[in-house]
Amino acid sequence: MDGGINMDKQQDNYSIAVKDHLLDGGRLTRLEALVLFGTANLPALITNIRRSGFTVKTRQVSYALALRRINQLAHLTPPKDLPVREIFFTEYRVEK
Repeated sequence: MDGGINMDKQQDNYSIAVKDHLLDGGRLTRLEALVLFGTANLPALITNIRRSGFTVKTRQVSYALALRRINQLAHLTPPKDLPVREIFFTEYRVEK
């Protein structure tokens, strides 16, 4: 072993964190998954969760809402002229 980071293992850890967040009742958009968890392909994880037998609900939320939630844990500043109330993301949540 060359002492480098095993990227597959690292991505698995990110995937586990995303799944835990959703299974604990959290809500997540692709933007939040990328910024907070380093997960670029949230829809693929959602597909796996659905295949595991969970019901995943979706709704459209504004960029502004996702940004507000991100900024509770990190700092993300969009471009000044970006219409954050007019851009929407799909939000995922696992139904209990």
